Amino acid sequence: MVNMDETTVPKSDQLNVDDFKGKPIVIKVTDIKKVDGQQPIIINYEGDNGKPYKPSKGMRRILSQLWGSKGEDYIGRSMQLYVDEKVKFGKLEVGGIRISHLSGIEQDITINLTVSKSNRKPYLIKPLNVVAVAETEVVDFQELSQKQKEVVAGISNIGGTFDQLQDKLEEIIGRKEGDVTKLNDVDCAKIVTYLSNIN
Repeated sequence: MVNMDETTVPKSDQLNVDDFKGKPIVIKVTDIKKVDGQQPIIINYEGDNGKPYKPSKGMRRILSQLWGSKGEDYIGRSMQLYVDEKVKFGKLEVGGIRISHLSGIEQDITINLTVSKSNRKPYLIKPLNVVAVAETEVVDFQELSQKQKEVVAGISNIGGTFDQLQDKLEEIIGRKEGDVTKLNDVDCAKIVTYLSNIN
């Protein structure tokens, strides 16, 4: 079978906008390095396939303020990334990768980011809650199917956990299910629809 997606993967040495395919992703940091150049921070994560995340200066400021200045402390922590289509290069809107959620914070935090020499804008970061498979097990996000990842991202967007969704699952998919990895594509579609209707 010919997989057309494999022919459209952009050649790059870093995570880029095209890798998102219209959906946010959650990454778990495995290493962080400082190098010379305009993108001095390289963040490796589980399943990065040689395409690490290289945060912009604004995102580096957020990480420094919320996770601290010691990069080695980031290892084992997670963040949710998304594509902001309004990120500009010069006067053109080219899109860029932004952080929306971070693990290790307890509440929504707003940070004023400099977007130009005379312009600062508030930027909201939400807590990223680890999605529990069971009481003592945590999901390896990279091992989930695409549909299961959409469920995890949807739950994170409303600041919840998979455990907290249990009381509603019987109503949504017709059964209770404590393991997100056992959700099939139909289950996932129903859950994502439910989550999208939550204000």
